[in-house]
Amino acid sequence: MTAKIAEIPDADLLDPANQHTGKPSYIVRDEEEQVYVAKAIKLWTDHRVASILSYLRAPEFPRCQGWSGSDVERERPNICSTLPEIFVSPKPSCGVYLMEYIGGRSLAELRTEQLPPEKIMGWILHLSKSLKDLSSILCQPFLHLDIKPGNIIIQDNGTPALIDFDCSLILDDFARQWIKVKRSTAGYAAPEVQLARPHANSDLYSLACTAISVLAGRPYKELSEVDIEAALSRLEADHRHLIRRWREEKPELRVTNGKAAEKSLLPSSFTTSTKHSVPLSADNGDSNVNMGIADSFQTLAQLTGVPFSSFPLLCRDQAQPVSIRVEYRFTVNPHAGE
Repeated sequence: MTAKIAEIPDADLLDPANQHTGKPSYIVRDEEEQVYVAKAIKLWTDHRVASILSYLRAPEFPRCQGWSGSDVERERPNICSTLPEIFVSPKPSCGVYLMEYIGGRSLAELRTEQLPPEKIMGWILHLSKSLKDLSSILCQPFLHLDIKPGNIIIQDNGTPALIDFDCSLILDDFARQWIKVKRSTAGYAAPEVQLARPHANSDLYSLACTAISVLAGRPYKELSEVDIEAALSRLEADHRHLIRRWREEKPELRVTNGKAAEKSLLPSSFTTSTKHSVPLSADNGDSNVNMGIADSFQTLAQLTGVPFSSFPLLCRDQAQPVSIRVEYRFTVNPHAGE
């Protein structure tokens, strides 16, 4: 795909000269005139996100198609080391991830056009579901953490897409050890994000603020409570209540289904169970079995008939070590087999 810089939204941020000004995004091209958005590696929050975006096939998310720049940058800790190197022009002055360019118009541009409220909510709900689906795939909450009208592109076919994932992270125990949230746009960031304590429901707050901004036709930080209520009055009652709930200060109140409020973006636990009768004696000659207990994972797998699965480690750099815990639970029935 080719494009002129003049056709790209926020061209002042994406101009190639920005590689020398410290701005986070600029446009580059490869030898075949393929257009990429260059994102500085040193400003990236969670490098696992780059890995995920490198093979995710979804129109709502741009692909991370490679990297370019300094080899020193590529050796930074936690960087995604499986991406191909792509030679681009202008040559980056530092290491960059090369993101797919998403064509279309941003909601920041479109909000001046008095869009139908049902169309606005259709885009917002579409992105909410897309983020929830991605969290389900990863089995952990996935957070964009910089959702705002300028970071939502409405493509020519009407599909909304998120851009600018350098603030994004997978909200798990690993991330909590080293992630420092930075550069989220204060006018749209949830209160807990501004305190660097992201929650599984944080993106819902940003989606609500984005919806209100587009409904009002102005940046969210310029709106008074009267303006916000006037914008919400354009919505049907169900959507109005939904947006108000997403704007709750306490993140656990942004969903309604009881315990699910604690981590609303998490799917239900994936559990596989099977029942087998295991003899309490080791008369089968297997030295690894004693009173129905095996001392190796291999023997447990043989006894239960549950094979070790090959899990797609979507959130990990394949070059990095991974720790997986497999748990078997047995209920011993002394009368089994009688």
